[in-house]
Amino acid sequence: ANGPAVQSSPATGADRVTCTVEAQQAGDDRYAAATPVRTSFFYEKAPMQLVTASAPATLNGPGAQVFVTNVRYVEAAMNSGLASLGHMLTVSTTTPAVCRVESNVLWDRTGGIVNRTTVRALAKGSCSLNFYFPGTTTRAPSTLILNRTVVGL
Repeated sequence: ANGPAVQSSPATGADRVTCTVEAQQAGDDRYAAATPVRTSFFYEKAPMQLVTASAPATLNGPGAQVFVTNVRYVEAAMNSGLASLGHMLTVSTTTPAVCRVESNVLWDRTGGIVNRTTVRALAKGSCSLNFYFPGTTTRAPSTLILNRTVVGL
C-alpha cells in the first residue's frame, strides 16, 4: 500500500518475521529527491517459560494433588516483578489410565495470577502432564512436561 503503515503483530502468526521500513523524501523546485533508505529488522515474539511454583514430587494416594504453575517471560526484567502473568494454560495427560486432570483454573495470588491444576491418581505408574501456553500476538508459545510417579494406591 502507499503511505505509512504500522503492523502491530505478524499477519502470518509466525514467531519471527522480517520487517522492512523505507524512508522517502520527495524533491521540489529547489531540492532533488532524496534516495530512498530501507532498513530491515526481525520482529520476534517474546520467549516465555512455564515454571512450577509448587508441585508434589510424587502423586501419593487417590486424593487430589495440586500443581501451581507460573507463566512468565524468560527475560526476568520484563515480568515487572510478577512471578506469573496470568495466562490460562491448557493441561492434559498422556497417561489417562494412570492420572486424570480434574481442573485447571486461574488463581489470583500475591505476585501474580497463576494456574492451579488439580490432578487425581488412578493407578500406580508414571503420570505425564503437559502444560501448554499457546502464545499471543506478542508472546511465544511454551510447553512444560512433568512426570510424576504414582505411589500409595
